[in-house]
Amino acid sequence: MFGANHSLRLYGDTMSDWSSKNPYMSQITENYILNGEGSRKETRHIVFDLGDSGLDYKVGDALGVLAENPPHIVEELIEVQGWDRDAIVETHNGERNLYTALKKDFEVHMANKK
Repeated sequence: MFGANHSLRLYGDTMSDWSSKNPYMSQITENYILNGEGSRKETRHIVFDLGDSGLDYKVGDALGVLAENPPHIVEELIEVQGWDRDAIVETHNGERNLYTALKKDFEVHMANKK
């Protein structure tokens, strides 16, 4: 799903500088599944760095993860397809350039070499 090198955004309460419109970007430092093999659900233990954000995260608080595709994967896809990275495209998040759309609005997978 996502590993220790991925980022996440946190939404603080209304008393902080952070909100859903201004999320706090954090680095995930630990991420592992707590459930045993064969479990019907997946519960994860995630540790992340709050730095000097002023946020206070307590066990049981909700966490929003907004994944992005790695830049090198997006760049390779655009290059292989011969697309214009600056072309404006429409996505569920509105108009964006192709590079930003592929990085933030879609789940990109690498095709196998067959």
